[in-house]
Amino acid sequence: MALDIVYGYQGKDHVKASQLGRLLAGTIGAGRYVLDTQDGMAAKMQTANKVRIGTGDLVMDNRYVTNEAYQDLTVESGQSGYNRNDLVCVKYERAAGSDPDHSVESMELVVIKGTPTTGTASDPSYTAGDISAQDSAAIMPLWRLPINGLTVGNPVQLFKKHVSCSKFRDSVSRVDIVDGWTVARLPGGYAALHAATTRYVALDQQWGDYHVYGMWPRLTFPVAFAESPVVTASCEASGGCFAMPEHVTEATTEFRIVNVARDPESKDVTLHVSVFGRLA
Repeated sequence: MALDIVYGYQGKDHVKASQLGRLLAGTIGAGRYVLDTQDGMAAKMQTANKVRIGTGDLVMDNRYVTNEAYQDLTVESGQSGYNRNDLVCVKYERAAGSDPDHSVESMELVVIKGTPTTGTASDPSYTAGDISAQDSAAIMPLWRLPINGLTVGNPVQLFKKHVSCSKFRDSVSRVDIVDGWTVARLPGGYAALHAATTRYVALDQQWGDYHVYGMWPRLTFPVAFAESPVVTASCEASGGCFAMPEHVTEATTEFRIVNVARDPESKDVTLHVSVFGRLA
């Protein structure tokens, strides 16, 4: 079979729902989720017999569907002394046909009634199905309606919400390069820094009976911390060395570079610094 250019003019109708579905799955992920758009398919009880589903957009097994006006759904009355769980769901159906790509598809919001019980209520059973596997029917639960006697409690969210790329970046970190430092801003007002630099260090001072060392010039952090951050470091030099952070403040730190070879000499040293702390 030849390549089929989906987004290209072919002089005939050729774009299939299954092709666009695979594009969704490959770019934002397969599965079932509500997008962070419009009202997010919010649910609110209007009366004991009516639930309102707000506007929103969702993806169900690679099929994108939008709800651009709220919908009111009927909820059957409860019974005094009984508990029941109803489910607000998206119901998918595909008309019978030998070719799924040329059979009419539809989706609607429905309420699936649960079974009344004097004990703890369970969700009603349903067949989930899988549209991407060419099932002709599928159900995606959105909300649980817990009914206690004649009272309907607050709707319980059952769907996953897909986070937009911009919000995902904000929630994980913002990584910037500032004055040679890599700065990752983390949730909760924290930051992680890293820097690597090489300079000539005079290892000519005696430390104890065995080691010699030299001091690395003071480093200034590119961001302000609320208190002294946690500083770790390592170094590279001929003969070996290790780095000891000293005089750490909210803004600066110094390092003692210790020569493992114990030979008083000057050499090129590469220092790797990692810093973690709460931002001011």
